[in-house]
Amino acid sequence: ATDTVTFRQAPVVDVRTVIKSLKGVKGVGNRDISDRILQARNELGEAFGNKKAKAQIRAEVRNKINMDAVKGDMDVIEASIEERISLMPSKKDLADEADLSRPVPKYNAEAKVASEIYDLEDVLPRANQSQINIIPLLKANGADAYKEKLAARSPFLEKKIEGILSVAKPDIASLRRALYLGYLMRFYVMPTRTIQKRDSCVQSLGCSPEIADFIYDRFAECTAGAINPDGSPIFVKTAATETRLACHISVLMLSLNNWVIYPSEMAADLGIPSKKAEKYLQNVGCKIEAVTVDEIAKHTFGKRAKIGASKKAVLMAPIKFPKPGLRRA
Repeated sequence: ATDTVTFRQAPVVDVRTVIKSLKGVKGVGNRDISDRILQARNELGEAFGNKKAKAQIRAEVRNKINMDAVKGDMDVIEASIEERISLMPSKKDLADEADLSRPVPKYNAEAKVASEIYDLEDVLPRANQSQINIIPLLKANGADAYKEKLAARSPFLEKKIEGILSVAKPDIASLRRALYLGYLMRFYVMPTRTIQKRDSCVQSLGCSPEIADFIYDRFAECTAGAINPDGSPIFVKTAATETRLACHISVLMLSLNNWVIYPSEMAADLGIPSKKAEKYLQNVGCKIEAVTVDEIAKHTFGKRAKIGASKKAVLMAPIKFPKPGLRRA
């Protein structure tokens, strides 16, 4: 070993891949080679391929983009893309739009306590409260007497009214909300043929015509061009209005029960599965929690509400609504 390095002149070695058949062809670019290979493959496919292969080749030819033609329009394409991006709503805009379209009463997203989240005067405006007759309940002798005057058969509602009337000075606003809840529960389970005729609906609800009008305005839609035999318009509950109705029922039940409700109880009163009741309660911002059998037995009313029940819904502040699920195309 001499600890030296000797540099000598040597030829440059080209290690690039060269196609032998094109070795003698000069000035042929890689893209041209690819196009020629593709053309040859297509010609073979057209000559010897089956019907499916031929159809695929024709589809590829139709869908092929002419890059030379596109290059001249690149500026126009980029400008068009940027313009469309600028017109797209932001994430905040989409969130605000989703909040406005929620089927719930007016709410305060900044509220720090559950009782201040929903505006109960939006649920039942002050102007409509006086249109709910509470005198028969105040004069009723015992529970059996006022139960007959309720629009809905609901153990939950009966117990709440019993609690309101058990004190020397009943809370009139809560009593009217409870009666209004009964009207909405009855309207939810009411057959379509009854809803179609407003007069029949008023008789079934047992409420004033003004309250019936208020319920129809919020939770029913007039069928365009359809009329009853007497010439009156036909009304229906749509999927959207039914969801809005259930959300208002949820808020009313929560307001009468210290902002906690058991989905099984709501399901029993409305004749729906517990999972559907849970979804309605989640739509108004409730958190679903697991509970013990003992808690269900202690805090629910009616046999149906206790069968298989294991959850409760709690409205917590600040309110959090469920995120919309991703829809498959």
